[in-house]
Amino acid sequence: MRDYRRAIELNPSFAQAYSNRGLTYAALQQYKAALGDYERAIELDRNYAQAYSNRGTTYAELQQYEAALGDFGRAIELDPNYAKAYYNLGALFANTGKMHESLFYLEKAAQLGDSQAMDAIAQVQEALGIVNQQGSGFLGRLFKKRK
Repeated sequence: MRDYRRAIELNPSFAQAYSNRGLTYAALQQYKAALGDYERAIELDRNYAQAYSNRGTTYAELQQYEAALGDFGRAIELDPNYAKAYYNLGALFANTGKMHESLFYLEKAAQLGDSQAMDAIAQVQEALGIVNQQGSGFLGRLFKKRK
């Protein structure tokens, strides 16, 4: 935290320092402070996709799902190849019970290289009954045909 404060003192226009300090506040569950830092990062750089995604994650933690949805969407609009924003959007949909939407965004995150997405996809598929532990769901049958 001290390093981020120092970076901000040295360069008050350093949007990334605000966004990263916001992540630290969020990890400490100091959500109001985190949101303040993300707001400042966005004020300094309206095209900073990561700050929108980070703020969206904090909104999701606070169960402010519409705000989170808007921020994840804005992050993707700014950077269509930002895998973490797709992952976060997929997680939001999964956490709100919208599994089909979740699967769509998690698959996009995986295509873009997000390392967490594959595990999340498996969990969503299981929730949808596409795959179960015995592999007798749709994908399990599909892979058995290929053998």
